[in-house]
Amino acid sequence: MAKTPFTWRQRLAFNLQARYVKTEAKLNALNYLFWECTSRCNISCKHCGSDCKIIPNIKDMPSEDFLNVLKQISTQYNPKDVMVVVSGGEPLVRTDLESVGAEISKLGFPWGMVSNGYAFTKSRWEGLLNAGIKSITVSLDGLKDSHDWLRGKNGSFERALNAIKLIAETPNFLFDVVTCVNNRNFNELEEIKSLLMDIGVTRWRLFVIDPIGRAKENPELSIDDKKFKYLMEFIAKNRKEGEIITSFGCDGFLGKY
Repeated sequence: MAKTPFTWRQRLAFNLQARYVKTEAKLNALNYLFWECTSRCNISCKHCGSDCKIIPNIKDMPSEDFLNVLKQISTQYNPKDVMVVVSGGEPLVRTDLESVGAEISKLGFPWGMVSNGYAFTKSRWEGLLNAGIKSITVSLDGLKDSHDWLRGKNGSFERALNAIKLIAETPNFLFDVVTCVNNRNFNELEEIKSLLMDIGVTRWRLFVIDPIGRAKENPELSIDDKKFKYLMEFIAKNRKEGEIITSFGCDGFLGKY
């Protein structure tokens, strides 16, 4: 079957598009690369956007495949300028996480991870440090009852808190704690702040629920406009006070904020 030749208008459009893509690539350099390394998880959060399950439906992405992606990226970007963030699911359910992290470091990429802290132990933390991890985020979604309710597993609060304490005891290590603000923990914000400061946390990130995944099935997770405004002013107040660096996980228009 003979190929239909492009018209001069089509060729012009393709050339303009190619130039546009090249220009955008230069203006918007790759800074962060997120690897959702597993869809498996060891707890069952009510707000899970990915709807991850304790029993997986599909296999994890092979580490070799992801490392090959990084090798390709390193031909176009300087690896030291691209932060690799490992997420899930829960990354710690992968038994090869430390070895993959070590390979990421060997390729020259700084890397970090996001964890619920449930499987976090001193030995695993030492293994991650030896693998070159540069940053970590751990979730703490309220005081004990609120956190365990949202995370769907009793004891998850203690495990997350122990993880944060271990990390906070590591000199000069960059980390933060992230809190999903909802109707259950809304009135606990000041107490959470005090708790975090007492154990040495200097960076605290708060966010609100997007009605996707499991979250769309539970209206109790979404705060109303009045509470949202209070949350913005709570963050602004803490930023001014400077006792703990407080920020918002922003994914929308925030008006004057």
